[in-house]
Amino acid sequence: MKLSNQVGVQHVKSSESFASSEIEGEFNEIQSPSNHGLPGCFITKLFCRDAIAASGASCFSEFRGRVMLLDFWASWCSPCLADIPQLKDAYQKYHASGFEIIGMDSETLGQKEIDPEFAKEAQIKAREIVSTRGVSWTQSTADSSLPIAVGSFGIENLPAKVLIDRSGKVVARIKNVSELDELLPGLLSAQP
Repeated sequence: MKLSNQVGVQHVKSSESFASSEIEGEFNEIQSPSNHGLPGCFITKLFCRDAIAASGASCFSEFRGRVMLLDFWASWCSPCLADIPQLKDAYQKYHASGFEIIGMDSETLGQKEIDPEFAKEAQIKAREIVSTRGVSWTQSTADSSLPIAVGSFGIENLPAKVLIDRSGKVVARIKNVSELDELLPGLLSAQP
């Protein structure tokens, strides 16, 4: 496997978690089994080279032992924006117990050819939304988010949310943010 400083997610089909199968470096290709990050799949490495985090973290391993929600969103996605207040509530309620959200900006999802000017304007708009709506969790720009969304999780529509437990296992594709109140207490009480 070639290693480089690219965006990537590695999935492991076996039951080993990222904690016991640490891989150094980032992946030249996104390694993904045919199940595209469906529940039961383990994620060993996720790297967002452009993540903007209050914690300064940009690699999955830096969130080791925490429950994570990957929130794929875009400024043009009304349901995505409507989820922000509920996500803020969940983040405030569960963050101290080990819950993290990574906002995965997916502004150009589904576009075959990306107009650089549109992409630049969309990124500015996304940052503005994060700022004006008081979003305080880690955000990754489309440059990192889109390869992960499409190549690793097979995401075609927004909003899309992927919940990952403390061991790095994908436990659910969240359809409604209210599902977090059902799932997080159990996941947060489990030790990695």
